[in-house]
Amino acid sequence: MMIQDQAHVGGTMLRGSGESIVDFLFAQRFTGSLALIEIKRPSTKLVEAKTFRGDLHAPHKDLTSAMAQVLDQRFQLLNNFAAKAHDPALKDTHVSAVHCIVIAGTAPATIQEKRSLDLFRHSSKDVAVITFDELLEKLHEILRLMTAGAAESAAPPQADPPADNSDLF
Repeated sequence: MMIQDQAHVGGTMLRGSGESIVDFLFAQRFTGSLALIEIKRPSTKLVEAKTFRGDLHAPHKDLTSAMAQVLDQRFQLLNNFAAKAHDPALKDTHVSAVHCIVIAGTAPATIQEKRSLDLFRHSSKDVAVITFDELLEKLHEILRLMTAGAAESAAPPQADPPADNSDLF
């Protein structure tokens, strides 16, 4: 469940500057675990255009910067949670396992770029990277499943076909 968009997670200096602000702060409804979601543009570059070492593409600095940003936001939240925990919006939440998610870019065009992105993002244990087209596909699939389930439950039950009893007589 969303707690707040543009959530201030900490880092303020004595003069009020330096506040770290995450795009969305969510809490898992059943456990209270928090999640930070940083959203970049669909045009965000995910891998470098030029290859190195054969057909491998390095992660683009826009992606690694976004990942560093959300990790710093988590650091700020962890350091400042005690001061912020009195906020009623944070009731029944905790920072034992704060999830970090970056939504950025779109799936690369070539198989080599896709492979390079997957190698990089799946090696990151602390930040989940999701592209906009992957997110859209997930939402379409949820909608498809929900509407299919609704259609099935709204349809009248089918009667069993009559039994062929011709061999009984």
